[in-house]
Amino acid sequence: MGTRWGECPIAICANRDTLFIMLRVRLARVAVVVLSLAVAVGVGAQDATQHDPHNPQLTIRSDGKNVYKGDTENEFDAQKYLTREFGPGFKLAKDMPVLLGDMDGDGREDAAFIVTGGSPMLSAGAFDYKVIDPYDGYWSFADPKLNMHVPMTDPGKHYYICIAHDWKGEHPKAKFVIFNLPFKSISLTPTNQVSGPWKKSKKIVAALATEESDGQQGAVVWNGSDYKFIQLGNTED
Repeated sequence: MGTRWGECPIAICANRDTLFIMLRVRLARVAVVVLSLAVAVGVGAQDATQHDPHNPQLTIRSDGKNVYKGDTENEFDAQKYLTREFGPGFKLAKDMPVLLGDMDGDGREDAAFIVTGGSPMLSAGAFDYKVIDPYDGYWSFADPKLNMHVPMTDPGKHYYICIAHDWKGEHPKAKFVIFNLPFKSISLTPTNQVSGPWKKSKKIVAALATEESDGQQGAVVWNGSDYKFIQLGNTED
């Protein structure tokens, strides 16, 4: 049975020169295909960090006294910043805002990104951020290495929160990734509470105010060295 051209091009070569030319043509075709795939992948990666004009980025700012919406059209590219500082696995949640305010009380603006995807524990060393679990720390213990393996029971979507202190600086002063924090909505609120209703601070900071699917309200507040969760009650109370 004869050999088909598509199966074995070497079989019908009459001499070494013909074989060399045919192999060069075949390798050139492979190189073109590989180059085309590389360009396509590069374009896809670039598009992933660009603004979506049909889904503008919502930004909420706190100046220490008030909370207001930012200028959507002139805001920075949050996805690009997120990828650079926390890794390419995290993606901005399209239905959640970017939160900007002084969260640690040092007078400089910090940023909180609500994200999906990513692997917080795996990328922590490479991108130099700290993984924390203030919600479970309020109720029991806050060991991220243990709690990461416990599934969340709160219904609905689950998110991570990537926080960069002094995000406008050349390098963030500190970076955190919060996980296991249940909420259906999140915003900023000015507060002087530190880690409970009876502990106050002279500094006003921007806290992460949350509401869970069952109406439970809470906040994540900087206490001077770390983020702590505070349970605030129920919207129906």
